[in-house]
Amino acid sequence: MSGLILSVKFRGKLIALAIVVLFMILGMVSPHPASATALSGFNVESYTWGTPQAPVEAGPNMQDVPLVVTLQYYATEYQLYEAETTAITISLPSGFTDFSTGSSNTTAYIPGPLTSGTVIPVTFYLNISSSVALGTYSFPMTIKWDTVEAEVPYPYNQLILNQQSSSVNILLKGNAQLQFNASQSQLMPGAVNSVPITVSNTGSGDATDILLSVSASSSLLGQSGVSVLNSPPEIDEIQGKASATIYVNVFAPQSLASSSATLSIVGTYYDPYGTAHTVSGSAGVYVASLSPAPLTVSLLTSESLTPGSVNNATVAISNTGTQSLYQLQVSVTVPPSVSLLRQFPITLVNLNASSSTEINVPIYVSAALSGSPVTIPVTITYNEASGVTGSTVQNLGFYVPISILTSSPSIGLSGYTYSPALIFPGTITANLQIVISNSGTTPASNLNVNLIPADPVYPITNGSFTQTVGSLPVGQSYSFTFTLGIRNSTIPMNSTLGLSVRSSGITPEEFTIPFVEQPKADFQVVSVSAPTIASGDGADQIVVTLRNIGEAAAQATVFTMQPSYVFEPSTQGSFTTSVAAGGGTVAPEASTNLTVVIQVNSNMQAGSYPLIFQASWTELGTTQPFSQTISLTIPVKLSDFQIIDGIIFTPLFIGIVLILIIALIVLRSVRVRIRARAIQARTKTDV
Repeated sequence: MSGLILSVKFRGKLIALAIVVLFMILGMVSPHPASATALSGFNVESYTWGTPQAPVEAGPNMQDVPLVVTLQYYATEYQLYEAETTAITISLPSGFTDFSTGSSNTTAYIPGPLTSGTVIPVTFYLNISSSVALGTYSFPMTIKWDTVEAEVPYPYNQLILNQQSSSVNILLKGNAQLQFNASQSQLMPGAVNSVPITVSNTGSGDATDILLSVSASSSLLGQSGVSVLNSPPEIDEIQGKASATIYVNVFAPQSLASSSATLSIVGTYYDPYGTAHTVSGSAGVYVASLSPAPLTVSLLTSESLTPGSVNNATVAISNTGTQSLYQLQVSVTVPPSVSLLRQFPITLVNLNASSSTEINVPIYVSAALSGSPVTIPVTITYNEASGVTGSTVQNLGFYVPISILTSSPSIGLSGYTYSPALIFPGTITANLQIVISNSGTTPASNLNVNLIPADPVYPITNGSFTQTVGSLPVGQSYSFTFTLGIRNSTIPMNSTLGLSVRSSGITPEEFTIPFVEQPKADFQVVSVSAPTIASGDGADQIVVTLRNIGEAAAQATVFTMQPSYVFEPSTQGSFTTSVAAGGGTVAPEASTNLTVVIQVNSNMQAGSYPLIFQASWTELGTTQPFSQTISLTIPVKLSDFQIIDGIIFTPLFIGIVLILIIALIVLRSVRVRIRARAIQARTKTDV
């Protein structure tokens, strides 16, 4: 009985030992490596309207105002974690909208990678409604990015989606815009005239520390001119939508009677954000006549003439004498580049003493006179009651202010070209060259060109779609070249790219540029016919049916098998197969068969392996060669020898055999001991 109990205990130990050995064999699989997520995020370094180096004004009723938020990326674990595909979204308060979309949210993307410590300025272009009040506004900001551990090799590294919420509080102070106007348009000859100049701030914010410089010039050359006798005092502040009046003393000599003069005004001031500005303007004045005649001619409407348009001037003719005048004939003479749109002379039957009459004088002024004074002589002949004939010539002084259109840069898109000239689906990069010209009358400064992408076009690097040139002279052009990233596709993807052109002092110009991909052939695997393929096979025939699902015909089509470690062309086959029918042409939606004979590496284990072909062809209308990689997945089973060999020599099989051998040896030893004890017991009994 004790022998039986010993046998059972031994068997239990043997089974436990076998289980331990089995787990040791099966436990050879390596565990997945643990990965730790490093902490990372973004610090807000600064935020301002415009850049910290060049701030801009921002206020109600303004469009395309740049808000620049400067961020710094950090990673806490030795800078091993890089940020990929960063998206910064700002929620805009009421009254603020995105310049491009009109949405209440605006998003900027940073493609990365960003290493720890990288500083990134992010620009958002906003529209500000006229209803927005001045004050501090909070802009909630959400930042999303992926991180990847740089020193962990593939495939154990992984992208981790991160999100961070923040906000920026920025002060909206408004903008300042100064304009000048000389409210006294007529100067008395031979006297000092106190001329009031009104300085108006048409913006929404305050202008401070305003200094003006006033000078004068006469329209008559070779004579002593109009003189400004004092410097205007400094104006501490003009609030938004307010104005202030200063006075300058102007002397007009008698020699300038009946002529016009120009007051040129240059002002410097600080806007609400502390940036210095310089603004210039001008005002036209008229030096009164010294006619002894009993008639005076005066202008009742503005002396300012708008260039490039019709101006309706109203002229008053007054009889300052004590007698009535008869048969008055009024003639008007205009200089070159000025046209009268009414027939002159005009006859007036009579004009009583101390009375006046008004005459409408429609005048067209050429844009070429922008910034110039214009003198228009008025000649009047008359008869007195006694029959005496008299006449007088008096001048009307006008001023043609500088036209915004003709005295500014005139920016235009002169042309654009793509390289390559024809873009096909599958092209992943191309160059776009655009030509910007200046047809205005002044140079364009700080010319900024921003290409606005649309799918499938995207910028390869952050900021690559924005370029700047310092100056573009009048009558010249400048070429900008952008490298386009193009999303890979098999069908043509057409879109329209936007182009925003900005320059100092002018309204931004917006243009569109079409992006067109040409039709292209594209082969798709329809079916694969193949026998059961085993490792070490020497002549397996595979038939592949391909269809051209593209929109263009493939001509002179050739398919070439790419040898690999797994598959090679058999000695009975060939590397290359040509499409013979129809001169090698595969029309859209047409199919063709590709037949190859392959041999398989005898060392391959069971599994599915890629069989790769390279298709090449040409297309009508272009000499550009086309190619496409076609990949099939071919299942390969083990040969019979590999199956037997694999069973015999697997670690699990060997372990089980060892366990069985050990168990048999132990069992045999136990049985021998039990038998020996039984014989010994019988011997004692017989004795």
